[in-house]
Amino acid sequence: MQGGTGLVRVEGKVGFVTGGVPGEMVRIVVDEDRRDRFYGHVAEVLRDPSSHRTTPRCPYYRECGGCDWQHISRDYQLQAKRRILLENLKRLGGIELTDREIQVESGSPWEYRGRVQIHGDENGHAGFKGRRSGEVVPVDRCVVARPVINETLAERIGLEPGSRVTIVETDSGVSTESGRHFAAGARSGSDLGSGAHAHARPDEPATRTVAGVPFDFDPGGFFQSNQEMLDRLVHRLGEILAGAGSATPPDGTAPPPGTATPAPTTTPAPAHILDLYAGAGVMAGAVVASYDASAAGVSTLAVTCVERDRRNARFIGTNLERAGVPAERIDVVRKSVESAVRAGGKPLVQHRDRTFLIADPPRGGLSPTVRRWIADEPFGTIAYVSCDAAALARDLKTLKEWYSIEEMRLYDFYPQTAHVETLVVLKPIQAPHA
Repeated sequence: MQGGTGLVRVEGKVGFVTGGVPGEMVRIVVDEDRRDRFYGHVAEVLRDPSSHRTTPRCPYYRECGGCDWQHISRDYQLQAKRRILLENLKRLGGIELTDREIQVESGSPWEYRGRVQIHGDENGHAGFKGRRSGEVVPVDRCVVARPVINETLAERIGLEPGSRVTIVETDSGVSTESGRHFAAGARSGSDLGSGAHAHARPDEPATRTVAGVPFDFDPGGFFQSNQEMLDRLVHRLGEILAGAGSATPPDGTAPPPGTATPAPTTTPAPAHILDLYAGAGVMAGAVVASYDASAAGVSTLAVTCVERDRRNARFIGTNLERAGVPAERIDVVRKSVESAVRAGGKPLVQHRDRTFLIADPPRGGLSPTVRRWIADEPFGTIAYVSCDAAALARDLKTLKEWYSIEEMRLYDFYPQTAHVETLVVLKPIQAPHA
């Protein structure tokens, strides 16, 4: 179910349990007991072990809180994630789809994570927060982290007790949000906080290449952790952008049953990309870079990015120029999306019918204000990237009155976890007019 826990009933009481696989007979340890429900974990499989159960690869798995599905086979993980998405769409969004209508994109199940947050325990040892206790579990390796990050963890780096540091993979090695940059293969020293082997000022950005473009970003700000899946996602968005001037996607995908069918009229080719929750402009920039310039003339596209986190917003202009967008066609709005869409201010777009909207909100999804604004007047095409199936279903329940679902893909950004990332492509039910 949502969140990756198993649902059980014991003497009429509902329980949410980790570590199980559907169909098993298990012994449960209750970690928290409430009046109407309880939370627990599987201590032992008593009978009928699932054929989908597997041996966790990580030696810290039972204590560390990072991964919750290493005991489940890879194929079954993907099935379960699609099932979680389908159940949320039906229960919360009133949208009924089948397995075949949601394509699953997956990549390497190990050593994929290019961004981790480590904590210092009471002795200054670096590790991850525990699964149930919240205490720090010291580690010297993470099986889902990129090799260059594991090189840093293997040094048994020291941190101040109670502190936390984000480590990100860059084109040249690893960086932290404190501005410490370490070259790939170089020893980081015994104290990450000391800046040993640092070759950057505290305000210097990290750099990662996506779709052939080097993007600067703040290591402490948001950046997708799975490079392989990010490349696949932006490539697909580029394909969608290239075909956004027609009612049917380039691959001929038909609208799923249960959603309204768009009018057959062709919508105008996009002239504008609007990226809400833009971060450092990576999504918009990479989509432009992935977009076939011959399809509609990439140099004519204008790009507006909305981002309130100034740590990353300061890099948007430079990043978009590197992606090929002329400076005069770039607009950066440094405020929250809610503030940016409120009436009375400068309109974010002049012609919604020719705008390709990218929405990649945080886990809470779109706020009521943003949902109303998107529904107020149709956009030519919307690419909604969701990191929470329940929030997505809630948002689509509102938007389906004005938009049809043209395509839905589940991107497995976080193997070994229950995390679900989804791309939904929306088109107006009635083709917008200029």
